[in-house]
Amino acid sequence: MIPGAKRMVMGHTIQTQGINAVCGAQAVRVDVGLSRGCGNGLPEVLEINGRGAEVRVITTPPTEAWQYRKQEAEKAATALKEKRGEVKEGLALLVRESHGLKEVEAKA
Repeated sequence: MIPGAKRMVMGHTIQTQGINAVCGAQAVRVDVGLSRGCGNGLPEVLEINGRGAEVRVITTPPTEAWQYRKQEAEKAATALKEKRGEVKEGLALLVRESHGLKEVEAKA
């Protein structure tokens, strides 16, 4: 530890069980692997108040975890469709032609 420091907050070491502390709660590990490429962990926050006197971990409730996962899956599916060119902004239809897709403007 650094002389005079009461706690050290560390990242970049993924904690699959969520935010946790070691060494008598002096070293706190906060990397929950939030991105899909690094574990796809659920969001957690380390809240420190009162000049460090009050510390708590705010966790995604298990009852809301499925909804978070569903939203992430929908975002990933939309991003993949956009990357493939399957999604376009605006009001339009894609009509199959013999040589591919043709954009047709929908008029109301």
